[in-house]
Amino acid sequence: MALHVDKPRADPWWQIIHESSDEVEKPVDNAVKRTISKFQSWSLGEMERRLKKNQQSAAVDAVDWKGFQESLEQELHQRIQRSMKKTARESANKLGLDFDPSDKKLLRAAKLRARKSARLITNESRQALKETIKEYSKQGLTPRQIRSRVRPMLGLTRRQAYSLRHQEKLMRAKGASHAQIQKKLKGLSKRYAKQRSSYIARFEGLGASQQGADTVISTAMAEGDIEHVEKKWIRAARDSCQICRRLNGQRVEFNARFIDPKTKKRYDNPPDPHGNCRCGLHYYFKKVPQGQHVAASEFFHAQHDQKSHGRRKKGGRPKGLPPGAVPLDTMAPNRLGRKAGPDEIPHLDGLAPHQVAMIGEFETQVFGDDIENVMSVSGPEPDMPEGGFIIGRNSGDSHSVRMSKHEMLITQLDGNAVVSHNHPGEGISFSAQDIRIAKELDVAEIRVTAHIKNGGPYDGAVTYRLKRPTHGWYGVKEPPKTFADDAIDEFMPFMHEVQKSGGFPKIADGEHVSWHRAVKKYAKKSRLKYSRTIVKDDGSIYVDEVGG
Repeated sequence: MALHVDKPRADPWWQIIHESSDEVEKPVDNAVKRTISKFQSWSLGEMERRLKKNQQSAAVDAVDWKGFQESLEQELHQRIQRSMKKTARESANKLGLDFDPSDKKLLRAAKLRARKSARLITNESRQALKETIKEYSKQGLTPRQIRSRVRPMLGLTRRQAYSLRHQEKLMRAKGASHAQIQKKLKGLSKRYAKQRSSYIARFEGLGASQQGADTVISTAMAEGDIEHVEKKWIRAARDSCQICRRLNGQRVEFNARFIDPKTKKRYDNPPDPHGNCRCGLHYYFKKVPQGQHVAASEFFHAQHDQKSHGRRKKGGRPKGLPPGAVPLDTMAPNRLGRKAGPDEIPHLDGLAPHQVAMIGEFETQVFGDDIENVMSVSGPEPDMPEGGFIIGRNSGDSHSVRMSKHEMLITQLDGNAVVSHNHPGEGISFSAQDIRIAKELDVAEIRVTAHIKNGGPYDGAVTYRLKRPTHGWYGVKEPPKTFADDAIDEFMPFMHEVQKSGGFPKIADGEHVSWHRAVKKYAKKSRLKYSRTIVKDDGSIYVDEVGG
C-alpha cells in the first residue's frame, strides 16, 4: 500500500484533518484575542497594594489568574470539541466504522485539551508578569507606575513582555514622553496579542483535529475493529522548516513517536515540532476480517456475578484463572497472606464500575501474555458519574511497553486515572520505573498483573496494586537507586525460610517473592497502600497487603 503524493492535499487523511482545522482556526483566534483584551482591563488594585508592602510574589498572585484560565478554557473548549467531533465523524466514515461524536472519550479529550492549553497560556503569562515586576522594581519604579506599565503586557508571552520593556527603554533613551511611550506600548500590545492568538489558533486547530482522528483510531484498535496501524509524516510544502523536512516520509507504529535523525528529539503528531507546523499524516491500516472480532467477552473472575465466583462450568475452569495452577502445600499460606472471604474480590475493590469492567477485561486478556501491555482508564467525574473511557492501550516487547506522550498527558490531567500493565515471565512486582511513572502521572492506582506458573504454591493469577496516598504523591520519595539490590537482599532469606519449613525452594518463586517484599517495605516506609492478590486454580484468593 504505497503512497506517492507531490502535494499533501492529494492525501485524503491530510484533507480530513486540515479542513476541520482551517474551519475552527478563525473562531479560536477571535476567542483568544477577546479573552486577552478583557484580561488587560481587569482591576490590578490588589497587585498594587501588595507591591506597596514590597511583596513581589504576592503581587503576582494577586492577579486573577484563575479567572483568566477559566475564561480561556471555556472559550477554547467549545471550539476544540467542535473540531474534534467533525474530524472524528469523517475519520469514522472513511474507515467504515460506527463512532458516536458524543463518545465520552472524545468529549473528555476535548475538555482536557482545552484545560491543558489554558493552563500553559496562563502559566506563560504569569511568568512574564513575574519577570516584568522584578525588572521594574530594580529600576525603582513606584507601585502605581508598575501597575500602569504591566497592564498592556497581561496575557502575553515572556518574549513579548521582554520586547515591550526593551522598546520602552529605547524610547526613554530617546527622550520620548510618558504619553508617547504608553501609546506605543498599547499599539505593540495589540499587535502581540494578535500574533499570540493567531499562533494558538493554528496550533490548537490542527492539534485538536489531529486528536479527533487519533481518538477514533485508538478506540477502534481497543475494540478490535483494527488490528494494526502505522502512520507516515507528510510535510506541508517544499519550503517546510528543517525539522519537518527531516521527519518527512518517516513511517512508524501508531503509538510510536517520530524521531528527528539529526537531533534525536522525539515528536508526536503534527503540530508538535512547532506552532506553525502544517504537516499531516497518512495512516496504514490492517483491519480485522468480519467475524473475527478481537475483543474478550469474559471479565476477570466474573466480577458481575460474585455468587458464581470460583465455580467451574461443565468441562471448564473458573473464569479468568490461568491453566497450570497447582494445589497449595502445607507451608504456603504463611507466605501467601490472608485468605479472602467468599464475597471478596480484592484485586478489583475500590474501583469505579467502569474501571472494574475495563480493567477486568484487559487483565483477563494480557495476564499470561509474553509481551508487555499497558492500559490507562479514566477516573469518574461529577459530569460523568456513570463511567469513563479507555485513555490508551498499547503493546510493547517482552521487557517494556510505552504510552504515547498524548496518553500520558491525558492520564496526568485526569487526576483519577488507573494504569494497569502486565509483567511477562515470573510475575515480578513493580519496578522502580513503574513507581516513578505513577508519581509523575499522578494516577489514583497503578497495577501489575501476571501469571505465575512455576509448579509451586504461588501459581495462579497474581495482581499487584499500589494506590496513591490520601495526601497525594507529593512528598512520596522515589524508589532509591538501590531498589533492585534491596530485592536481591531478600532472596536468600526467603530461600532459607522455605528450607527450614521443610519445603523445596524454587528459584523462580524466590525471584518474585523477594521483589514483592522489597516493594512492600518501600510502600510501608512511604505510607502507600500496596497489595498482592493471588487467585488459585481452585478459586481461593490470598491477599498480602500493607498500608491503608
